[in-house]
Amino acid sequence: LRKAIGIKEQLFGSQHPKVARVLNKMAAVYEDQGRWAEAEATYLRCIAINEAKALGSEDLADNYNNLGWLYSNEKSDRVNLTQSLNYHEKSLQIRRATLPANHPKLATSYNNLGLTYIKLAQFDKALALLEQAYAMRQNNLPATHPEHGQSQENIGVALAGLGRNKESEAMLRSALKHRESTDGQNSEAVARVATELAKVLRATKRNKEAAALENRAKKIRG
Repeated sequence: LRKAIGIKEQLFGSQHPKVARVLNKMAAVYEDQGRWAEAEATYLRCIAINEAKALGSEDLADNYNNLGWLYSNEKSDRVNLTQSLNYHEKSLQIRRATLPANHPKLATSYNNLGLTYIKLAQFDKALALLEQAYAMRQNNLPATHPEHGQSQENIGVALAGLGRNKESEAMLRSALKHRESTDGQNSEAVARVATELAKVLRATKRNKEAAALENRAKKIRG
């Protein structure tokens, strides 16, 4: 990717959107490697290029979304939920203006914004956004698509935050079945949903069933 960036810069200049497109990929690599400061700086460079040259473009919406995700990633050392909301909202604004109403990236924006609100414990705002994302995915994706399980999991967490434990349990049980089917019985996704479902069962005094789910998650995670 470094070589590709150099070639693009020679051909188009360092401030061209085509350079930003490769930089966006490089930032994602840094993020996967846990090189958070480099990822942040590279996403910010992408944004600076596209704000100057391609304002309102799909590429800029992607840059905003990716930086918003970085700022909400609990694994990173760059967590800033206020900035995460800011960038996800900017991404959503562009996508609403430029993409068809049923476009998958719109559902992604609603989902990611909803997840940030969960982390801020603003569960009512989160739920509205997550339900919107789920409705779009139900209308546009096959029933076996992994993103259905993702939406069910996220909605279940938001419902639990609102104390709507019965609804949360139903949604998380559905998410667990979906994750088992799409991600595998021993996947991290299954462990995560099992943990969230166990919390709801603890809240409703079903400690034995909760303990079984907690043990399952622990075995998966080794």
